[in-house]
This record gives sequence, C-alpha cells and structure tokens, in this order.
Amino acid sequence: RDLTPRNVLLTADAQPRAKIADVGLSKRLHGEDLSTAYLKSTCPGTLVYMPLEAMSKTAKYDQSLDVFSCGVLFLATLRRAGPSADLIAMERYVQLADGSRREIPEIERRKDDYDAIAAGHPLKAIIGQCLANDKHR
Repeated sequence: RDLTPRNVLLTADAQPRAKIADVGLSKRLHGEDLSTAYLKSTCPGTLVYMPLEAMSKTAKYDQSLDVFSCGVLFLATLRRAGPSADLIAMERYVQLADGSRREIPEIERRKDDYDAIAAGHPLKAIIGQCLANDKHR
C-alpha cells in the first residue's frame, strides 16, 4: 500500500503494463492475516503520497487512501517531480474570521502542481477526483 513511482514497475512488453510491486507488503507476520498485520502499522506508505487523514491515530486504511495515492502518483508523473516534502509540515486548517477553522482541501494544498497541468489534459479531472476530500473517493 505504498503507491509511489518507485513501487511501479513497467513490463518489457511491446505495450508496457504497470505492475505494483511493494516489497514492504511481502512481509507476513507469523500466524497473522496480512491485511490485519498491515493495518497495525503506525503509518504505512510514503507520507507525501498519502492524504492527511491517513496520518491520524484513528485512520482506517482502505481503498480510498489508495485512490488518493494514485492521484498523487499521476500528478507526480505528469509533473516529472515528486510531491514536495513541505506538504507534511503545511497547515491542514485555515483560521476563519469568526474564530472557527476550516480544513484546507488537498487540491488546494497541492495547487501549484495541479495548476501546472494543462487544463485540457485527460488526466486532470481524474486527478482532481482522486485528491478530493471525500472519504468515498
């Protein structure tokens, strides 16, 4: 569940296919189901490819987090550069005039990279959907 460029391999076929290969998943704990063991990990994956909700102590690691990571992977591939490590330290909330706080959507936090993709690019809308702050991505 560490969807990053270094974990995606391309086949040598005439039409290459992408294969996900995360050796971190190959480790199996004795007598434990892999999915259960992996869920016990403190923070599985690479932080800049994960949504912020995945970093909370109560996070449930499911396919919505993989969809988000896929969007970041597409974004990094199109930009030919990985996400900035500054994203980890970047604020997650903005203080409003009435004293309340509003969560900053991931698409805003990654705005510079997202805006650098041409408006008509076929993957831009898909990336936007992947990065949406929606638990049902």
